[in-house]
Amino acid sequence: MFTLQGDVAPMFVVYLLKWMEASKEVMMWDLFKKALTARYDRQGIRSDLLRQELETVKYEGVRRMAEYITAFREIENQIYEMEFNDRLCIFVHPLPTECIMQIHSMPGIATKDMEVVYQTT
Repeated sequence: MFTLQGDVAPMFVVYLLKWMEASKEVMMWDLFKKALTARYDRQGIRSDLLRQELETVKYEGVRRMAEYITAFREIENQIYEMEFNDRLCIFVHPLPTECIMQIHSMPGIATKDMEVVYQTT
């Protein structure tokens, strides 16, 4: 079950009414879901925006590494298709050179699992 919040609810109703008027047929849920997805689901754009957002996560020093990892993870988990090397590259970019070298040389890096990187960092 989902709920519509903010400006989306009125837009949803208007879209539904216009579609039903134009099609002159009763809209079944599956058909409506396809129409709504085709119009508003832009996974490629969303993915690009999330990648850009990942690059803006602030690293504020070793003492605040946990906050950096948490903020990074929240965004990263929303990106479905992203290679490990891309995730790692964006994650280590703001870190000091020493940290980057340590992460790249750790034994668990071969697993290509960001959780290993987070736990080790």
